[in-house]
Amino acid sequence: MKKTSIAITSLFLGINSLFAQQTNLVVQESLTVEGASGTPSEGQLVIEGNAGTNTGDAYLTLKDGNETGQGSIWSVGHKDNGESFIISTGLEVSDANQERLAVGPTGSLTVGGSDLVLGNNDGRSSGTNTGNRALVHAINDELMINYDGDFEGGVSVGGPGLFVVEDLQVRGHGPLNYHIGFAGASHPLWAFNYTGYNVERLSNGNWKCGTWSPQDGSIGGVLTYNAAGHFYIANIPSDAGNGTTGDFELTTEQLRQYINFKVGEDGVTYAKEIKVTLSGWPDYVFSSEHDLMPMDSVENFIEENHHLPGVPSAQEVEEEGLSIGEMQKIQMQKIEELTLYMIQLKKENQALKAKLEAMEEEKEQTKDSSNHTTTH
Repeated sequence: MKKTSIAITSLFLGINSLFAQQTNLVVQESLTVEGASGTPSEGQLVIEGNAGTNTGDAYLTLKDGNETGQGSIWSVGHKDNGESFIISTGLEVSDANQERLAVGPTGSLTVGGSDLVLGNNDGRSSGTNTGNRALVHAINDELMINYDGDFEGGVSVGGPGLFVVEDLQVRGHGPLNYHIGFAGASHPLWAFNYTGYNVERLSNGNWKCGTWSPQDGSIGGVLTYNAAGHFYIANIPSDAGNGTTGDFELTTEQLRQYINFKVGEDGVTYAKEIKVTLSGWPDYVFSSEHDLMPMDSVENFIEENHHLPGVPSAQEVEEEGLSIGEMQKIQMQKIEELTLYMIQLKKENQALKAKLEAMEEEKEQTKDSSNHTTTH
């Protein structure tokens, strides 16, 4: 026991002498630090910070022997004033297939495999899909989020929203796609941004229509917005591709000829045709139960209110606006009532005409009788 104590004392004195002389301690094979139990598995290696340089910080640096100056291969330590654990130069975990997880010195994260799996064994609820593939490097060099719907709750975006540079594409289960992106117009009065239904703007400036066999004669459409504040809608017919049903391209000028709806910055709307679906069309005017206002009453109403009965006044239209469908119904009612008034006038005119003809005939008869009496 005495020899052991002397040896240990000599060892510590030797190590202390080495550190006092600021020399290196070289271990040829391995260095094992044992804990109080005497077993390596419970060993402890304690590194104290250097109060002379940065109070409380402690680092372990590994070098390969080829560095000069202050360079090092890898450092790991604890920054006391920031309460953080720091790994400099980067951390890399590799397997036999060289698929690795690497953290760069600037904070970049590299995943060598094609899948980034999240949420395994995190204690949170999960669906029947257990793949948990959050990010996947898929075919065609695409980055897919929530691959194959592994996260059955879907993907939520918090904060101020989702910001997409260039183009956003939403794929359906069928051949139709939905695109939102930059229209890239060379003229500011054409279009800057667009929304395409089965239509995508390509990098060459053309517009590509996807494959589809339409049933209503339209293969897709584009909604665009320009710097002047105009909205345009172009409905692309199926014959725009010269007989093909998709995968054809149109230039911007070709696309413009299919614009059939426009809304200006002043609120004026331009369209080739507007179809309004209504109920209660005023055919009831021709019913025998309809009470047609006498013309005298209509005249009095106009003199008092300065507009037709049942028609909104100018002030009402200015304050509340005008419903196109309802106005069409009101106008049709007035047209039908006007028709009834004309029929009434026609009957009155015919009665007056018949009365005049009878009076003329009576007058002629009286004249003939008078001439006959004079002759005899």
